[in-house]
This record gives sequence, C-alpha cells and structure tokens, in this order.
Amino acid sequence: MSEVIDKWEQDRLNDMILSVKNLNKHELMSAINWMVLGDGSITKPLRGQSRLEISHTDHLDYLQWKKAIIENITGAEIKDRPPSKSVLAYSDKWSQRLRSKTHPVFSGLRERLYGVVGRKAIDIHALKILTPMGLAILYQDDGSYAYSDARGYKDQNVLIHTLAFGELENEALARIIVKATGLIFRVNRIKKRGKIKYRLRLRSKDIQKFFDWIYPYIVPSMLYKLGRGSEWEFNYDQNLNIAPI
Repeated sequence: MSEVIDKWEQDRLNDMILSVKNLNKHELMSAINWMVLGDGSITKPLRGQSRLEISHTDHLDYLQWKKAIIENITGAEIKDRPPSKSVLAYSDKWSQRLRSKTHPVFSGLRERLYGVVGRKAIDIHALKILTPMGLAILYQDDGSYAYSDARGYKDQNVLIHTLAFGELENEALARIIVKATGLIFRVNRIKKRGKIKYRLRLRSKDIQKFFDWIYPYIVPSMLYKLGRGSEWEFNYDQNLNIAPI
C-alpha cells in the first residue's frame, strides 16, 4: 500500500505543478502576494532588485509547487539548509530554502507590502485579489487543524495564525473571505509573550466547506491540515470527483 500512496502523492504533486505553469496574471499575483504575507520574505538588497525567499522543514513538495508558481515570473532554486544553532531559531532538522532570482515584481511588492508600517501588512490590493489558491497558501503556511472526540462528540478547530498582523487587518481579511465564500472566520484575541495578538478561527459548521474549497491547492505533505492522510486521500479520490474551483 505504501508504494501506491507514494505514487499517488507524486502524481498529485506533478498535476499541481503542471496546473500552475501558465497562470493568468490575477491568479499569479494572488499566489505571490499571499506567499509573501505567509511564510515568505522579500529581501532588501544594497542595490538592484529584490528577491523572494521561503523556507520550510519537511515540506519539499510545497516548495517545489511554490517554485513552479514563481517561475511564471523568473527563475528560482531550492537548496538544503543545515540545522540552525541560533538561540532564537534553534533546530536540529535540515530545512530547504527557496530563493527566486531578483526581479522588479518583488521590488514593487516589497515597497507596497512593507512600506506603510515598516513590516509586512495586509493591504487593500492583496485583499481584492485573494483567490482560493491564495487562501490555500496562507492556510498551509499559517493554519492549523485540531480534532478531538474526548468529550463524546466531534470537536474540530481550524485556525489561521495571522499573528503578525493587527486587529484591523484580520477583520478586513475575515470580511473579504465571508463576502467571497460565505465562510465565517472570527477574529480571536490571544496573549503571546505578554503581547496581544490576533488570529482567525473558522466557524465549526463551515470547516468541511472550507476544506473542499481549498483542497485542489493542498500539497500531499500538508493534507494533515485538512484532517486527512495520504492513505485516506487515495481512497477518497477513487470514489469522489471534486470539481475544481
């Protein structure tokens, strides 16, 4: 069974990569904007244009898919990174870093997304161009899924940990999502390291609809964030035909 699952995972990734080879401008810029607003960062060089950098651990397929999206604009490469010994970011695992070539698109994005408040910020343009793919990228970067039946009933929680953004940005994102999809995310206040932060919590009755909405854009290694595993997913795809969004 494991060989079948591995083949299913590779086939799914290949199909996903092929599907983003020639994105239209709207889909492409939505994906790039939300990569930056998720785990991505845009470097500020001493001279010349900027580049996009993204690092992940244990999700090489996710970086390969993102690389294929970025290559609609310019070249990119993925390299291994050794474990970090930094006190602030210690890790005993190898990770991978995706780096694009420098390009004016990334310089413009840095000026727009970083320029107003001196940090990454969700602006009106990023909200206007949000697509299912863009939301799927944000969820894979910063989302979490938790399930428990310890209380005798199915208790699910879906969160998007948009902690880097302020209350107004989170509220604006929640409004755009409900307007486009009917899915209701509520803004939660939490205390983290003595500071008030904000995140989005999805209404329980909307969880399955949300998962079906973003499913076409979820790479195999991230299926656990939909409460699914490869073996379940292999059987699921044999019996159901999910229409693309």
